[in-house]
Formats: sequence, C-alpha cells, structure tokens
Amino acid sequence: MSAESWKTIFDVGAVALLFLTFAFGAGAYFTGNIINTRQAEELRKFDKDLTSAKTELGGQQERAAQADERASQIEAGNLQLRTELENAKAESDRRQTELEIEQRRTAEAQESAAKAQLELQNRVEMVRRMAGPRQLSPRFAEALKGKPTGTVDILYAPEDTEAYVFAIKVRGALKNAGWITSGPKPILLMTPIPRGNPNAPAQARYGTSGPLTLIANRIIPLEETNSSAGAIQDAVHSAFDGINWGWFTTADPTLPDGHFTLIVGQK
Repeated sequence: MSAESWKTIFDVGAVALLFLTFAFGAGAYFTGNIINTRQAEELRKFDKDLTSAKTELGGQQERAAQADERASQIEAGNLQLRTELENAKAESDRRQTELEIEQRRTAEAQESAAKAQLELQNRVEMVRRMAGPRQLSPRFAEALKGKPTGTVDILYAPEDTEAYVFAIKVRGALKNAGWITSGPKPILLMTPIPRGNPNAPAQARYGTSGPLTLIANRIIPLEETNSSAGAIQDAVHSAFDGINWGWFTTADPTLPDGHFTLIVGQK
C-alpha cells in the first residue's frame, strides 16, 4: 500500500477520532449536567428532609420538655398529696389516741362511780342493818357443828327487848348443836356478886360493855378450835355478818371447865 493510502487512512482516522472525541465530550457534558441536576435535586430534597427532621426533632424535644414539666408538676402534686395524707394520718392517730385516753378515763370514772355506788349501797345497807335488830349469822351454828359441847348460861341486858330476842336466837343455835343452856335471863338476876361501881349499869358491873361477851374460866387462844371452849369462842367470833358489832372474851376462874356464860349486851 502506498504512502498516500496510509495518509488517507490516517486522515480519515484523525477526523473520526476528532468526531468521537467531540461526541464523547458532548455526551460527557450533557450526562454530567443531568447527573449534577439530579444530585442538586437530591441535595435539595435531603436538605428539606433534614430541615423537616430538625423541625420534628425540635417539636419532639419541646413536647418532651412539656411532658417533663407535666411529670414534675404531677410528682410535686403527688408529693403534696402524700404530705397531706401523712399529716391527715398523724392527725387521725392523734385523735384516736385522745379518744382512747378519754374512753379509758370514762371507763375508769364509770368504774369509780360504780365502786362508789356499791360502797354507798353497802353503807346504806349497813346503816339499815345497824338501825334494825341484830341478826345471828348462819356461821354461828356452822362453827359449833361437829365440835365438843358444854353448858352455857345466857344473860342479856335488862329491859332491852332487842338484846332479849337476839339472846333467844343464840340459845336456839346452841341447843340445836347439842349444848345445854339456861336462860336467857336479865343480868340483874344473876347469882354472882356485881363487880365495879354499884352505880354503874348492870352490864358494866358484870365486867362487859360489848354487844356479845363470852366468859370462860381462862383466856381461850384463837387457834384453839377442837374443844368446847374453842368451838363456842369461834361461834361468838362468827356471830355477825357484815357488821362489826363487837365481841369479847373474858376469864372467870370460878367457872368449871366446859361451862360458860354468854352475855348479850346492848348493840
């Protein structure tokens, strides 16, 4: 092939290469513009979305702040409510304690009043019984039951009907227990010589001033019960119920063993 042919081929190739260069350059330019436009659109969209996200985030943060504030307010309200409830409970406990104290004082006052009422009733009953005639306690007969017996002279304060009636009751209890009794007789008709001042009352001249006096030949120990002396002394000691009329034991050595004098004096 000649040089002219090669030159023609190279010229055609150069023109073709130039055309391709221009074509590819133009394609690259237009393609780049399209890509840049798309990237710019995407960037604007990204910026818009970012702005919206920032706005939404700001709203969420504001709402979160408002929620925190409301939560703080609720917590403060709950704290105030707990404080008020605790104060109310403390006040209720205090009032309950005061109520219990008042109830206890009321109960104590009622108990004291009941005791005072019972004591008053007992005193009234005692005064009523003391105002009336003496009554022989059933314990008098119980003290004699199953014990050794003896003989007893029963005397009473003269011209005293109440003493005479009580002496009859004493005689009946002694006889039921197997004792041998004489009387009741007034002290003025006694056989022993009166003692003391002859101008004193008969009861005092006989050596006693109590409502009920037992005379034995010796002073009887209180713990002695299994003998006629101990039995009748125990009975005399138990003669009265609820009222301390008084009883005495004196000694007259002239009396024989197992023989006693029982004087019913004025009450």
